Amino acid sequence: MRRRTFLATAATALGVSLAGCAEPAASLYVSAVDDGELAERASRRVGNRTKPVVRDLVANGSATVPEDEPRPNTDKVTEFEGRYYEFSSEVATSETRNSYTVGLDYDPPDTEGERVELSKLPRIDRELLTELLEFKDETQTGEGPDAGTRRVYSTADEEASELVPNPAFEFVDVDDETYGISVDGPEETEFETYRYTAEEVAGSAGEYASQIRDEYLFTLSGLSDAERSLFETAVEDGSVRQEEEATEEFQSLAGKIHTHEAFELTEDRSSGWYSGQWLLEYEGTAYWVRLTLNDWDGE
Repeated sequence: MRRRTFLATAATALGVSLAGCAEPAASLYVSAVDDGELAERASRRVGNRTKPVVRDLVANGSATVPEDEPRPNTDKVTEFEGRYYEFSSEVATSETRNSYTVGLDYDPPDTEGERVELSKLPRIDRELLTELLEFKDETQTGEGPDAGTRRVYSTADEEASELVPNPAFEFVDVDDETYGISVDGPEETEFETYRYTAEEVAGSAGEYASQIRDEYLFTLSGLSDAERSLFETAVEDGSVRQEEEATEEFQSLAGKIHTHEAFELTEDRSSGWYSGQWLLEYEGTAYWVRLTLNDWDGE
């Protein structure tokens, strides 16, 4: 099967399907945590791409970010320079813009036609084509475009570009190589700009860990001998996985954990599945627990 590459940009999602990764019937991962480790597991770190906007956001309390630029996550407390923040967002503005799908053929069968050197194109076009060229070594070539991206353009971007709306060339030359260009569009799309706000929730890892303990920590007790053996095996080995079917003691231990409030929990009663993360204390030690059960009776 031929592989093509589609680069996700503004208003575009990139989906990846992984086949053959069978999930076990049940799994339990257990790690002892101190304050620093707990704060790290219960928060998100800032990536390099979002660091500039996060720095501006925490310094000023708010920031406005268009949808085609890296944006902070709002689903989890974020750690930044040793302090902990909750970010929230709302749509600030919405406008109709044109989007175009630009394709690049790495080995066009015919290179007769109008061409241009990459270095002579406007910056907005050079950056887009350079992004597509990055996939050349990992993409199998074939008929038609081998890589593509859907890009939303502002009016100023359209005016600056020579690629859109209708390029006057069919090929682009890069380092003695010739590549085919295709452009589809325009297609109208709503382009949104978001206003982010930041609220500091803790000034240190210790303070944030204390908040997590107060809200989520529970004591795991009243275990049967079989449940105790199972949990202590997970403590010693780091995990317990049961591939085909969850044993009775696993299901009963999981049920005792599941009844408590999880830090994160996803469940599907119709298919008998849940997966979550809990903070518990067992014999005087705090543990971060990740539990998945694919053989759940929904209760």
